[in-house]
Amino acid sequence: MTCLEVFNISLDQVTIKWTDNLQEIDSQWSISDDQPVLMSLPYLQGLAETKPEGMDLLYGLIVKSNKIIGLVLCQVIGFDAERRLKIQIETGQAATLSDKIALAIKLFVARKVKVYAAIIGNLMTAGPYGFYFLPEISEAERSRIMVELCKVVLDHNTIFRKSQVVVIKDLPSSSRIPGSNCKLYSRLNEFTIQPSMCLRIEPSWDNMDRYLNDLESKYRLKIRNALTKSGDLQVVDADVDVISLYNSEIYALYREVAESAGFNLVDLHPEYLLGIKRKVGNSFAVKLIFGKGQLIGFYSYFYDKGYMNAHFVGYRKNLNKQYHLYHNILLYYLKDAIALKCQNIEFARTALEMKSSLGASPVDYYCYLSHGSRFVNHLVPRILEMLKPVEVWQPRSPFKAKTV
Repeated sequence: MTCLEVFNISLDQVTIKWTDNLQEIDSQWSISDDQPVLMSLPYLQGLAETKPEGMDLLYGLIVKSNKIIGLVLCQVIGFDAERRLKIQIETGQAATLSDKIALAIKLFVARKVKVYAAIIGNLMTAGPYGFYFLPEISEAERSRIMVELCKVVLDHNTIFRKSQVVVIKDLPSSSRIPGSNCKLYSRLNEFTIQPSMCLRIEPSWDNMDRYLNDLESKYRLKIRNALTKSGDLQVVDADVDVISLYNSEIYALYREVAESAGFNLVDLHPEYLLGIKRKVGNSFAVKLIFGKGQLIGFYSYFYDKGYMNAHFVGYRKNLNKQYHLYHNILLYYLKDAIALKCQNIEFARTALEMKSSLGASPVDYYCYLSHGSRFVNHLVPRILEMLKPVEVWQPRSPFKAKTV
């Protein structure tokens, strides 16, 4: 695709204009001051320059009566479920014999699941970053547009690398597509994956001590122990020059964690964090963690209008126990959020129980999938249940009971 492709949809005066060239529409992309940084032009420019291998990016303008009312980000990627699941057996993540048998069955099914998928959303992060609508567009109209967009992708899939599958990723409960709209397009299957963990920052937490005082004693003691382990560590807020200097080590730390994660849809470009920092600036932070003069970890996040979106991390796994590295990374996020006077931290979908012990709560996002084959689409709910990763965890309640 070298120019805008325009598609009329079954809604009065609404069209969708698609392109794979962001420069072609960069002057039209910023439509509101409320646009999240993860749907901003600078972020998407950085992503385009450092996208994961094998990923294509497409951008949509939703136009009604000659006015742009919405934006769409589409990531097209080849999905090889067999390769993604195989690492779970190779790394021994299946702890029991029954777990290994279950994974073997999953691998057998996964061999049948090698498709190109058009993801309306962002595989690099949790959250609703595939669509942005102007605030005046009602949820009902947004739902109808999203449903119609799925039809466009599958009916005109040649511009989406002949994608057999379209997925709307991570809609919040307030934007959940009503059943009536799903019935308008009967091939749309709703599903959820692991919840994202979100921590609400209380206004009274103007420092870590105030946060700790709100915790039950056993959780407070556990955190103080972790903080003690990190006493000799140094955290550096890295600018572009510092990230560039340490980039190969940062990427190696990311790989060390990512390769043990099991089910990964994308692998970062080696210069992704550097590229995003160059484009997004102060709205994106990369913090480097040094121990005895050596880089042993990092964490990153977006800061956007009072909200923190935790992004990629990496650390030396052989030093995790000595320094309680991952636990302290989560605490560093919290410290930074308090300093920035954030209202909320989006912690994403890993280490659910540990994040819960800090006070984070699970938030479900809703996804919608349709396969181009009606026969295969009938089997989609069962296939999704077989392939999705599941983390068994116990929700925690670390805060003291509030008294009236």
